[in-house]
Amino acid sequence: MKKKRFIVLFTIALVVMAIIGFAFLTGSKEEEQVSINGIPKEVEVIKGVTGTGDDPLLLLTSNSELEKLYNSMDDTGIYTYTIPKQVMSPETNEIITPKTIYITANIDDMRQWELSFDYIVTNGKRQLVKGGNIYDVYDIPGKDEYVIAYNNMLLLLDLEKETLSMYTAPTVGKYSYADTESTGGVARAVYWAGMPSFNPSGTKMLYYSQRASYEEGLIWVMDTITKEESMISLKGVYTTRVLQWYDDNTAYILGSNDIVMIDLKTGSSQVVYEHGIPGLIHVGFSYPYLFIPKSGGSRIINLLDNTVTDFNDSEYPYFVAASPGKGYDTLLIYQKPNEGNGYYCEAMVLDMQTGKKCLVTVSEKDTIYAFRMYDEDTIIMNVAVDSDSYNQLTYFIEYETLVKE
Repeated sequence: MKKKRFIVLFTIALVVMAIIGFAFLTGSKEEEQVSINGIPKEVEVIKGVTGTGDDPLLLLTSNSELEKLYNSMDDTGIYTYTIPKQVMSPETNEIITPKTIYITANIDDMRQWELSFDYIVTNGKRQLVKGGNIYDVYDIPGKDEYVIAYNNMLLLLDLEKETLSMYTAPTVGKYSYADTESTGGVARAVYWAGMPSFNPSGTKMLYYSQRASYEEGLIWVMDTITKEESMISLKGVYTTRVLQWYDDNTAYILGSNDIVMIDLKTGSSQVVYEHGIPGLIHVGFSYPYLFIPKSGGSRIINLLDNTVTDFNDSEYPYFVAASPGKGYDTLLIYQKPNEGNGYYCEAMVLDMQTGKKCLVTVSEKDTIYAFRMYDEDTIIMNVAVDSDSYNQLTYFIEYETLVKE
């Protein structure tokens, strides 16, 4: 109820802003509903935003803001208008503009980077506003600090202290962040650390590094308490595309041809399933169930006994995305072009244990852009009206309203 009240107040705030000149809510009553298993349902809907239950909701760029940007170009071709970031304050339910600070990372004489960070103050602490940055941001579970991936390094950001420093060690054994690699006679800095993933307690971090070769291993682990770093025994071209942390010491990653289990206690790895689909980037996963999309019909694998169940989704010519749901559910997006909309998509909640599903659809002229968990009880779904990515509505769907058949 607290979340629903929050969204209602957010909607009210947006309507108030619309009255004073911001057309945030768009469309008719019919457009402000979705169909669940073919039955129209009214759900909470606001102007396009992005974020999770832990992050401030960030308003997406709209056509009106783009028009202001394009109209601001001067005679030299420079844009004099900057599209502002606007977020919802978790404390006041008001739409606010974040503050910006600039912090310099002084790594060495050759590596001094000044980066800008937008934030709001929540419960007396600075909270980073993500989105539209030149770097990737990762939360550390249980801490108020952030990890920033920038220029082949991982940096630790402390907004309160306004510090930005190298997160991993500058040297590990025979390897150094200052090492270079030569490609075509051109030397470049080694990819020292990137693509981090933290275990649930935040005590271990898996990350990708090219400090060693793929014959030795490209995935490393850092103990965030002791700061000890070591290589995972996994040869081949693997990155830290973590599908799921089963517990604090077990992670499952997606490889180019297989699914690999990593045991952080021993620093070892094991192939648990060979999917054999080159270029596969989206799978559904909730141990022990694995959803493998495949043209002509997908499949669900139980990794405990290696049983395979065919899943009939052959009506969809294109598979778009998968993300974790509740329990053994996976949240799926399929593209299903129609006569008037070649980008039309439908969303699905699939229980991989039972094979039952719940279909979520929108108007055939629109396109579902995102379908993922917002918090433990709610799905956030972004829909591009008339398939215009700069004219989006965001729906908040209560998980308890979904019926799988």
